[in-house]
Amino acid sequence: MVRWVQAVAVVLLTISLGLHWAVLQTAAWAGMLVTYSQDASWQTAVNKTFDGQHPCQLCRLVKAGRSAEKTPETQLKVSKIEACSPVELVIDVTSPEVAILVPLESPCPEGRSDSPLSPPPRGA
Repeated sequence: MVRWVQAVAVVLLTISLGLHWAVLQTAAWAGMLVTYSQDASWQTAVNKTFDGQHPCQLCRLVKAGRSAEKTPETQLKVSKIEACSPVELVIDVTSPEVAILVPLESPCPEGRSDSPLSPPPRGA
């Protein structure tokens, strides 16, 4: 059971990193080397395989898949989120429709001014 889970994890990691395209491209190159070396010398087969002028069907598939996966990276603008509200909501109880926003003097509480104990206390 553990080996099965590990195998699934490896496959998912490989796909998420895009390594499946590298595996397919390597298989395509190996097949092209075998095919081209049957009709010509080894040097000619290597040159035809890697020159980019003679792609096989699997090479075209890998190229199309890689280009389909590449989406333009969009940047998400994140505005700064204030931890404290700069205004206070005051509700007038006499008239329920009126709400007044009043700016606070200090929108965020002040930090602590006392220093930590030296040495720190030991846990019991």
